[in-house]
Amino acid sequence: MPTYPNYPQQQFFHELLDNPSAWDLPLGDPGFIIAVTDDGSKLATSGGTRGDDRVVGPPEVFVWDVASGRREHALRATADSGIKHMQFSADGARLAVCSDDRSTAVFDTRTGERVRLIVGDKRHDAAWFDPHRAETLILADYEKLTWWDLTTGNKLRDLTLSDYAISPVEQITFDPAGERWLMRRGNNSVIVWSKAAGGEQGRFLSYTPPRFVAEGTAILGHDLHFLRRLQDETLTREETRIPLPDARHTATALSPDGRFAGFGDRNGNVEIWNAAGEKLHAAQGHAEQVLAAAFSSDGARLATSSGAKDVCLWEVETGRLVHRLAVDERCGWLAFSPNGRLLLLPHGGNVELWDVASGRMQHEFDLSGREAVFNPAGDRVVTFGLGERAQIWDVAGGRKLFDLPHPHRVRCATFRGDGRLLATGGGDQRVKVWDTAA
Repeated sequence: MPTYPNYPQQQFFHELLDNPSAWDLPLGDPGFIIAVTDDGSKLATSGGTRGDDRVVGPPEVFVWDVASGRREHALRATADSGIKHMQFSADGARLAVCSDDRSTAVFDTRTGERVRLIVGDKRHDAAWFDPHRAETLILADYEKLTWWDLTTGNKLRDLTLSDYAISPVEQITFDPAGERWLMRRGNNSVIVWSKAAGGEQGRFLSYTPPRFVAEGTAILGHDLHFLRRLQDETLTREETRIPLPDARHTATALSPDGRFAGFGDRNGNVEIWNAAGEKLHAAQGHAEQVLAAAFSSDGARLATSSGAKDVCLWEVETGRLVHRLAVDERCGWLAFSPNGRLLLLPHGGNVELWDVASGRMQHEFDLSGREAVFNPAGDRVVTFGLGERAQIWDVAGGRKLFDLPHPHRVRCATFRGDGRLLATGGGDQRVKVWDTAA
């Protein structure tokens, strides 16, 4: 099931997409808020009437059709109040808009009409549509969560959070069955809530977003000293605490399925642990501090880089060092292709592509940028971060396919769906949406 972040503009790029000659979207002032439907077909942005390069007048919400770039609706939540948060329902038919005046308006995105206005006793910091209960909205303030029935407008129940340090709710994650959910706050405290238990089931700290693994039967979280895996029906009896190597650890990675954890420390040591809390392998992998670590999508390989300008490829099951790649730069990030056969790493202002099986460099994308992302199929790479453009490359031949210009340095990029669609964001607070098949 999805994770619902408090500030969607922090990760909206993985939700957008369509159209090559792109449309060019103004996002308003630095406080803009973004929301995107799960299928990427609609986008909502906040802002006011634009004038002289600034936002003036009462704030509005604009709903856009992503494929055409056409603005479908201009929505006014409440007069003269700033917008705090926005969230689409799972089907995209509803949009909740939280305003600074303690009100949350719910709109029908097909007609642009406001269908419900909820006024609370405190400002709502975030809103989520319950994916398992139609017409139910969850609103969060600093002290409580409140469930509302959108059909009747009646409040269903409150969950008081007053025994926690005052901190906004930043994430809600449901398990696949909708029987349990996790709520993470800005102070990194996590509440485990269970329908069967009729309330709070436990709490722990996690400095990374916690997630359900093993089909919802376990929870994986991460604090400063331990990886925690809470397990069984009560989630209170079994707790696997995988100790981090020590306070000197400098790189941490989790396999996508949650079965393994990889660590590197200041002395170049690399350790691999399993989810049962057992240390499987340890090695002096590098001569200097480990800078980055990453697992392949199947969890079979772990890549680590160090200040000694080398990258090690490890076989997770045996702990065997498969290849040591001699690179000319310190690599602050590593990224496997979706099939695990290729590895991207930075090289100055370029990006290099290495073959995992042979340990040989396959291509170097010249003057391409400091960051790179594979498309879902793994046959294309977008590079960015060096200048006022992003570039799309063919993985098999290493040739450049497209130059994607921006008026300012490109700061983020991501593919969507089948990889045909790409969104890029620049320092000028504009999003460009591209069709990479054009």
